[in-house]
Amino acid sequence: MNNPWTWREDVFILKNYKKMTSWQMAKKIKRSPQSIGSRVSQLNNSYQEDVFKKWFDEYAPNLQPEYAIKSLEIMGIKTPDKFYRDWRKEYLKERNYISRLSL
Repeated sequence: MNNPWTWREDVFILKNYKKMTSWQMAKKIKRSPQSIGSRVSQLNNSYQEDVFKKWFDEYAPNLQPEYAIKSLEIMGIKTPDKFYRDWRKEYLKERNYISRLSL
C-alpha cells in the first residue's frame, strides 16, 4: 500500500538522515528502509532545485560570467559555459520584456 508522506515525516527524515541509518528511521516512523532511502533521494533532489532556483534568481545576475561559470562547474553542471549562455540569453529576454511592460 502506498501511504502519502506527511510533512512531519519529511522533517524527521531531513533532520536525521545524516545521523541515523535507514533502518533506524524506518523503525521510528514505521516505514520500510527502502521507502526511507527513496524519500531521502526525493527530498535531496527537491532541495537541490530550490538551491539552483535561489542561485539563479539572486546571485547569477550579479556575477561576472567567468565566476558564474565556475560556480556552475562546482555545482556539477556538465557543460557550465553553455548552460550559463543559455540561461543568460533567456534572462535578458525576460528582463527586456518586463521593462517594456512597465513603460
